[in-house]
Parts: sequence; structure tokens; C-alpha cells
Amino acid sequence: MLFHGFTSKAALKAAIAMAAKGEGEPVLASECLEETSMFGSEYKPGFQQSYCVCMDHPKRTKFANVWVDRDGIVFKVA
Repeated sequence: MLFHGFTSKAALKAAIAMAAKGEGEPVLASECLEETSMFGSEYKPGFQQSYCVCMDHPKRTKFANVWVDRDGIVFKVA
């Protein structure tokens, strides 16, 4: 799965922290995640789960684990 809109995990963490304080917009999974699996959709709206994502396609050198809550908001990254 690809993750768009952020150049690094640090930038994503900063955006999540600002949204948690109410100083920014929440990071919506539906706007940032891009499906790449040929076996079906990995993202399941309405469930809280984590995803392994690539953040710099096509190089594929930056990866992250992102956690999405039931409302489709990214709330954690590692």
C-alpha cells in the first residue's frame, strides 16, 4: 500500500500531533492511502487496524506502519 502527501514519517507525526491538539486537520486514510494489492482491498473502513505502507514510491526506500481508527483517521505512525 502506498501513502501519499507526506515526505517522511516525521512530517506525518507532526501532522498527527497538530490534529490531536486541534491545530490542524486530521489525516484521513481515504485521502492518503493508495491500494496496490492485486488480491483485493487492504483498507477496510469502519475497523481500527494498522497498515504497512511505502512512503516514497517508486524508490521504495521509506516505509512506515500507520494506525487508522474506525473513523478513517490516521492516529499513529511508527
